[in-house]
Parts: sequence; C-alpha cells; structure tokens
Amino acid sequence: MKQKKLRINHLLGLTAMLISLGFNPNLMAQVVVFSESFETDGSAATGDGRYTVENPSDDGENDYFNRREETSIGNIVRGGAIDGDWFWGARDLDGDGTALGDLEADEGRVTWEAFSISGIANFVLTAAVGQMANEVEFDNVIALQYRIDGGEWLTMGGFRGTYTNSPGRFFVGDLRTLPPNTNPRVTRTFVEYSWDIFAIGDTMQFRIFVNANGGSENYAIDNIVITGQSGLASLGLSTSAATLPETSGAGGLTIDFNLGQAAPAGGLTVSLSDSDADDSELDIPSEILIPEGQTSFSLPVDVINDERFDGDELVFIFVAAPGFAREAPQVTVLNFGNAPNLVMTEVYPTPNRDFPETDSNQDGVTHNTDDEFVEIVNLEDFAVDVSGWPVTDNLGPRHIMPEGTVLNPGQAVVVFGGGDPTGVFGGAIVLTASTGNIGPSTEGDTMTLVAGGVGGAPV
Repeated sequence: MKQKKLRINHLLGLTAMLISLGFNPNLMAQVVVFSESFETDGSAATGDGRYTVENPSDDGENDYFNRREETSIGNIVRGGAIDGDWFWGARDLDGDGTALGDLEADEGRVTWEAFSISGIANFVLTAAVGQMANEVEFDNVIALQYRIDGGEWLTMGGFRGTYTNSPGRFFVGDLRTLPPNTNPRVTRTFVEYSWDIFAIGDTMQFRIFVNANGGSENYAIDNIVITGQSGLASLGLSTSAATLPETSGAGGLTIDFNLGQAAPAGGLTVSLSDSDADDSELDIPSEILIPEGQTSFSLPVDVINDERFDGDELVFIFVAAPGFAREAPQVTVLNFGNAPNLVMTEVYPTPNRDFPETDSNQDGVTHNTDDEFVEIVNLEDFAVDVSGWPVTDNLGPRHIMPEGTVLNPGQAVVVFGGGDPTGVFGGAIVLTASTGNIGPSTEGDTMTLVAGGVGGAPV
C-alpha cells in the first residue's frame, strides 16, 4: 500500500461485546471471500476471465472504461490507498464502447464470477476510490452491487454528486439514494471506504456499475476486498407476512427470532433499522433485548397508516446482534388507496443555445440544463400534497418536492433544471431542481413522479 490510508468504516464493533456476553470470538474467523486489485488483466475478452466487462472503451487519451495504470494518460487520481500500479477507471464513456445490452451509451459494468459464501456472514466490502475534484455531476454515479444465490441485483452503496458539478459523495443505499453534502467526498487521492452487506446464502456475485458522460468527470476504484466471518450463529429470523396492508395497525407485523441457543447472561442485545427513509411504513425499535436464557422471541411491529397515497413499498429490516449473522428480511407494505390522477404533461430536454426562444425559465439566459423542465398537473377535484415526492429518471431522483408543495385542482408544478425562473407560468408552482439538473434526455430516458417519496409508486 502507498502512503497512509483513511478508513471510513460502518462495521459494527462486535469483538468486545462478544467477550462480555460469553461468546468465544476465537471460534469466529475473519475470511476473505473476494479480492481484486487489477494488477493482472482479468477480463473475459483478453485476460484470465475473472470478470466480464460491458461497454469497454479507450480512445488512447482521455475517454475510457477499462483497467488503467496509475501513470496512464487521462488519469488524475494518484497515490493514497491504491494497491500496486493498476486500478479500474471510467471517464467519458459516451457510447465509445459496444454491446450495450440493457445499458445506456454512457454506462458500463464490470461483473465478477460467483464465489462461495456458504457458512460465512457479516460481510464488509472495502475499496479504494478516487475522482477528479468537483467535476462529477448528479447523473454520474459509481454503484457497488451484489446478488445472493443468483437472485436480484442489489446496490449496497457507492458515490454520486448531489447537484450539477458537485463531487461524488459516499452513500449507503440503492440507486435512488441522494447523499447529504456532509457525507465524505472522493478526492484526487485514493481513499479506502467500506460498506456492510446484510446477506446470507451459498454464493455471492459482485459488480461495479458506472455512469460517466463528461470528459472531465471520472471515477477510479482499486483494492476491492469483501470479508466475512465464519462460525456465526443464526438469528433464525422470519416475519409473519411477506406482504401486508398499511392499515394492519399496531402489532400488524411480527418478527420472530429462533436462536437455536439460549440468550447469554444479561440477555442478547439486538440492533434494528430499516430502509424506510421517511419512516412512514413501519415503527421499528432501534434496539431490543432478548431475555437471558430464551431461545426464541417475537417482536410485534406497528404498521403505519399515513392516510395518503405513497404506493406499495418494499422495506428491508436490518438486524444485527453480537455473535450472530446479520440478516435483512424484507416485507412489502401495500398502500391503502389509489394513486391520485397527476399527469406529467410536458418534458423539455436540453434546449438549443442558438435560439433565444428556448430561454424556458425566462431569466434572460439560454442554458443547456437550466432551461430544461418538466410540468406536472393535478387532474383531481381535490388538492394533492406532493411534499417529498421525487421526480426521477433512469438514474434516480432528480428533484425532491419541498415540504408544503400542495397542488390545487387543475394546478401545475413546473420544475426547471436551474437558473432564476421569472414570470407567471400560468399560475403554476415554479421550482428549480434540488440536484441542480432535472436532466431529461432527448432519447431513451423515462421521467417519473414517484408518489409518496423514494420507494413509492409512479403516477
């Protein structure tokens, strides 16, 4: 390793608690289940076949999606936590590659072969990541993804900007996640970051997904390692239902624990959290204590009826306890009513700078992103509160409706990419995108208003 590493770690500190609770940490070995440093060519096309690359490119100068050397042309990330001299880089893909499949022209993936995780849990992924300063836009993202036993691909986190020309910032969550500006940002020097993976199974697959569409917007990643622990007991988790209506009320869901062994002296402390960002679906305690000597335990969970349409939401429940494998059972909470009749009546992509009539926001400046907009109209005969609802495209939320945004019958809301909108706009509520870029593409993109916030339903 070169220079000193900064580690941003979200791993639960278990060892000291294990000793105090009577578990033997020596029985739990730390195991490396996956590692990649890119020091040799592992591509299926030219190397030993460790991984498959979709949409590879390299113009010999500044545009690439490939394995790179630290001194290569177009690379601006240097030193830090890089392992050896090689890394994976992405800069200005812009359709230079081939065989896109389900990918857009400015996207790429690197996918590794499946590896065994049988008998192992409590996984942590670490990776060294860097980028050029202040040049990654909102729609540029690096996402770290995995799947268990050939199932659905899930995103554990990654990096993305929070507005136009902002640095990529660390996040935990799926591709809908917008990291706060207080999160750590990637820099010109490789820094090591880490993410927890709540999963159990027999096999795991890992891949990197990247979107990069600007000549000076890039990402670099190296020294990827996934570790886990063997010898962990199972919490034996199950839920009383996989799907339930949000009108289920108090105790409407039960989480059952079947430990297979007695809880230790003083009881077993279990930590819980969930993926419900606005806490509108389930009322889950942050911690419970399973009494000493008990081998099973049932936790009643209240299901929240928020009395507004927010769509059906899949909620992951993250559960951890010292000496046990971390797990994440999931339930789908069904909305109590139908989606309100709101229609996206107009989507206006990148205007032409050469024609002043494309100054859509009427601020006197024709701008490629500021003058983009979407218009949404309430066709109901009653007011609809859209506070917290995101406007999304294929990459995730472009704008979050601010608190107090209520559309009266027949009223519209117009969201511009930016600038200083000036004018009446037919009595519409006029906003600018919270990410600094509303981002509708001229082709191959889908703009959606998501009812109820992230995790809700399109309307």
